[in-house]
This record gives sequence, structure tokens and C-alpha cells, in this order.
Amino acid sequence: MLEPYFGKRLCICGLGNPSMPSDALGPAVTQTLPLGVLSDFAPEGRRFADVCSVTPGIALHSNLETVRVVAAVVREAQADLVLLIDAIAATEPEQLCQRFHLSTAGGVRLYNGDRPDWSSVGVPVVSVGFPAAIAAADGERLLTD
Repeated sequence: MLEPYFGKRLCICGLGNPSMPSDALGPAVTQTLPLGVLSDFAPEGRRFADVCSVTPGIALHSNLETVRVVAAVVREAQADLVLLIDAIAATEPEQLCQRFHLSTAGGVRLYNGDRPDWSSVGVPVVSVGFPAAIAAADGERLLTD
């Protein structure tokens, strides 16, 4: 999925709430990922021209829609592709940390069920979601393992 963008600019976005362990995967990745590995040290023909990362935080803390923050960073960085990393809710305990969801349709639904319009970012968006919590019966709270 990323191969057509080798040689171009990549923006990695770590989505989630770093203060909540079940939702902190995205921010943890962007804070620890050695970006030079993807641009400077990757094998010839399999590297990006430039890689940046951002942890946009959550709208509940900033009062800014995440997709708008990401779009602004993408414009400034002149990125050609966005890679979203996010923790998601599983429906069954067996799914926790056992699967991942990969999509070219943008990010996952928000905690309130809304789906942001990732097409407004202006470049293709690939999202990777890892089940790190189980949705409670009311569908709003997340319970961790």
C-alpha cells in the first residue's frame, strides 16, 4: 500500500490520548519511531524522500478537530501520503492485540460514532488500527485488559 509513495513525502500521525493507556498507541509510536530509518537508511528504492510525524492530540483537549490539525501539518510539510496509527476497540477479547485493521478509506470512527472526512486532508490516507480495548455494552466507554 505504501510502495507507490516511495521517493515521496510521508506524514505519520499518531492518533489517540496519550494519557489513557488503552488509547496511547498512536502517540507512543510517533514519539519513539526513528524517522530516519524510513528515509535515510531504508533500502534503495524503498525509502521516502522525507518523513515527518505529528501527534495531534484529541479534540476533547484542544477543541480542534483532529482531521483539521492533520490537514494543516500535511499542507505545511507538503506530504504526499498520511499514515494514521491508532488504537481501536475490539468487539471480542480474542481480538485484543491479535489483529490489525488496514484501510485506505481514512481513519476509524470516533468514540461518538462519527467518521471524520479524511478526504479533506488533500492526500491519500492509510490507517492502521490495533485493537487495544474492548467496547463496553453502552458503546461509549472503553475497558482495558
